[in-house]
Amino acid sequence: MTPSKFATYAEDVHLLIKRFEIITIDEAFPDKAAFIAWMSGWLSYLKLLPKELHAEFLDEIMVCYLKTHPADAAGQIHYIDYWMEVELLKKANYTQTTEIKIKLDAINRMTELGMSKIYNMT
Repeated sequence: MTPSKFATYAEDVHLLIKRFEIITIDEAFPDKAAFIAWMSGWLSYLKLLPKELHAEFLDEIMVCYLKTHPADAAGQIHYIDYWMEVELLKKANYTQTTEIKIKLDAINRMTELGMSKIYNMT
């Protein structure tokens, strides 16, 4: 979601943006095994695959990810994540605020990574 699209959505529901910030988070992993262990802890697609395909699936994600995000000079693999932190005000009551955090998940963009195999997710 882009900042301008979010602003449109907020305006459509009669909210005012008090504060809008995009935060960049750099997760650094010492090697492929550490990256895969971290990813397998939250990657929801694994629930849709038979267990015997998990390692193959994760390996392919890793190969594709490294094509577009190679390890740095020290051999670390970086996962850059972006958060939008927004503080909103209701138009009817300008003193009431609500914080919303939205995490954009780059791993969901598997097509952009060029994964070669189609996995049957049930």
